[in-house]
Amino acid sequence: MRRMPSVAILLLAAGCGPASTPITPSSAVAEAPLWIYSQSTDEMNGSKTVSAAIESTDTFAGHYDSDQEHTTLRIIRHGKSTEVAIVNPNLQFTCSAYTGTYVQVKFDDGPASRFRCVDESTDKYGVAFITNEATFIKRLKSAHGFIIGADVFQRGEQRMHFTNPGLTWPPTSKELGG
Repeated sequence: MRRMPSVAILLLAAGCGPASTPITPSSAVAEAPLWIYSQSTDEMNGSKTVSAAIESTDTFAGHYDSDQEHTTLRIIRHGKSTEVAIVNPNLQFTCSAYTGTYVQVKFDDGPASRFRCVDESTDKYGVAFITNEATFIKRLKSAHGFIIGADVFQRGEQRMHFTNPGLTWPPTSKELGG
């Protein structure tokens, strides 16, 4: 079972009960979203966590079709460990460490690639982790846009679209506001 760093759990804490209504994507975002970088230091042991996050250009309806949520792609490095998380509290991703599930990712106009995905180890849903983080991040750094296709419980494959204005990873002091 995959164990998440506590900082990732705090970043990803959100969600509601299992969804059973169809999802209707909406492309209501006018401007291309930007990467948001952050850094924190654990006050107990002094370890640093850095992260980058970007929101999808589309939104997905929640359980009652009224609360639209963007999907967020988060890259989190805590110490020597790096994780890539897909987060949307309105989607119950079917990724599993036990069944060998995958997400499809299309970078720019290239062919779609498969990346293994696993679920979050607590009872929360709306979070899936992409494994083979180094390859994913390398491809992401040179892409201008990307689409993630992931299977969602009772909804089939959902496609999340991202405009990528240039990921800097690991972030420099400029991206971290320093």
